[in-house]
Parts: sequence; structure tokens; C-alpha cells
Amino acid sequence: MKLAKRLLSLGLAAAMCMTGLSFPSIQAQQPPGENLALGKTVLVSSEEGTSSQGVDTHAENAVDGNSSTCWTARTKDAAGNWDASYPEWLCVDLGGEYSISEIDLELESKNGQRIYDYKIYGSVDTAPVEGNTEIPAGFELLADRTGNTVSGVQPALELTEQTARYILVEIL
Repeated sequence: MKLAKRLLSLGLAAAMCMTGLSFPSIQAQQPPGENLALGKTVLVSSEEGTSSQGVDTHAENAVDGNSSTCWTARTKDAAGNWDASYPEWLCVDLGGEYSISEIDLELESKNGQRIYDYKIYGSVDTAPVEGNTEIPAGFELLADRTGNTVSGVQPALELTEQTARYILVEIL
């Protein structure tokens, strides 16, 4: 069943200890303000789980609707040594196909000191494999922000209507 929606808003308010994302809202035109990502399944390339400061940074935080929580990719090895690497990604399964025309992102800013390059992909039928940093065949590039110069809230990504069930944000 294909559901027509005009606006997909991915708020990525991130407390990224290298790469972390939160999807506080994915909105659709009908009904206005509906959060399509809220409580949906999230797949990730890696996750920290609990930060060294004891903060919960599990992937589910990316779709809990709370902009003060986040997912954080694994940043340290089992011995506690710094081991962060790029790329990392987070993918939300919207649970059905939607026509997407805009994506709004908010990335961690570290007081304006951190800027991330990123790409947004969509797929109607391909889910990525957790723990794998490769973007699988079947994902279509929707937006490329390589060379991004903006910290924090990103300019709206206006798209030619794209149909997708899976939205994947890759931090480069």
C-alpha cells in the first residue's frame, strides 16, 4: 500500500560523540504534523549504547520524539580506546512507502564547532544490514551534502517527489 505524503522532516538533533542522530520528527502532509518515524524500527551501522558519561545512546533514541536524546555510533573499542571511524549511518524504516519532497535535518553542532558532510538515501524495498558500513544496492541517493558548511540545523533538502520506505542518513 503506497501512502502519499508531501513532507518528510527528519530532525537529527544529535549529541554525536563522533556520529549520533535523533529523529525527533518525521512529518507528513496528511494529517499535518504526523511524526512518521516516531517509534519506528531503526537500523544502524554501529551504536555506542551507553556513553562513557553513562548517557543512553541506543538507536531507539533516534525515533523517540525527544530532541534531547540521541543515537551515537560506536566510538571506542572494547578496551575503551578511541576507535571512531566514518562513514556511519542510521536508517529509519517508515513501515510503508511514502512520497517525500522535503527532508529537514538538525545535526550536532558542538557550539557551532562541528560540521558534518552527509548523504541521504531512500529505498522502497531494501533494508541495510546492521553493523555493515556499506550502503547496499537498492538505495537511491536523494541528497548529497559533501562539502557542507552548516553546523546544527541544516537548510531544508527539497526533493523531486521520491518514494521511499527506508530513509538512510550517512555521515561521511
